[in-house]
Amino acid sequence: MAGACLIAGIAMGFVGVAAGWNDAPGAALSAGLGAATILIGSLVGVMVLWVIGRADQGAVPGAVMACTTARMIIGLGLALAVYLLAKPESRTFFGAVLAAGLLGLIVETAVLMVAVRPVRTQAELERR
Repeated sequence: MAGACLIAGIAMGFVGVAAGWNDAPGAALSAGLGAATILIGSLVGVMVLWVIGRADQGAVPGAVMACTTARMIIGLGLALAVYLLAKPESRTFFGAVLAAGLLGLIVETAVLMVAVRPVRTQAELERR
């Protein structure tokens, strides 16, 4: 997840400079702040998943939904707060937020599809 946010931040920093929206330090700051907000939301989501999933193994599907919800709400709320307080360049900032969110969703989906896949017991495998 951190790698996805890093890639999104770097890519949007380059896009911000190439499009002429701002200079290189400004683009790096805007894109870095945008990607960092989603990264923080992702870390909170992983903590929620760990706490709920650790307590009850049967609650993993619900924990996955709680993880995703926490990631989106915390990430977007933090992005709005950072945007209103720090006033970064808007196109680069929100481009990084959207790109980090999309890449994070792709990574999260790939990892959690494997994690919640039903596990076959030895008895089920022997019946086949």
